[in-house]
Amino acid sequence: MERIILFVFAPYQEGWIASLRFSLVVISLIIIGGLIYLLNKNTWLKRLILEDLEEFFTWKAFGIKTEEKAWRKIKDRLLSGQEHEYKLAVVEADNMLSDILHKMEYGSGSDIETLNSLPKTVFLNIEEIIWAHKLNETIAHDPDYRLSTEEARKALDAYEKFFIDAEIL
Repeated sequence: MERIILFVFAPYQEGWIASLRFSLVVISLIIIGGLIYLLNKNTWLKRLILEDLEEFFTWKAFGIKTEEKAWRKIKDRLLSGQEHEYKLAVVEADNMLSDILHKMEYGSGSDIETLNSLPKTVFLNIEEIIWAHKLNETIAHDPDYRLSTEEARKALDAYEKFFIDAEIL
């Protein structure tokens, strides 16, 4: 074993052994560089390590930051003071609810049947969510509907409580 180590790490080699050693070092560096490049280009390493680290250190599921950012955007629409922004906030919140229910595999969206099938022990404000969903349906089907600030705030509060219960916010 000692002879092999001395052969590999000897400072000076002659002839074809030196060429072989140099070629193997160059090939090894090319392979290592290629692996590093491919791991950086591929999302496998990101999903394997980085997402787990983020979940571990933040104590939240991966991807929650995007939901929180979208929710802040929806809440900011209430501050505009314009009725069409209130309507848009309610519609976006209902769409967010539909996406989350689909990701949680509770159904295909936020229709009444799906909302009624949710466990009432986990989601305590199902009746408020159903009211907010009906409000969203009214907004979508009646463009002349006058939405007040209080109604919009009540609907968004119901959605927010649901998202908190679902550990999204």
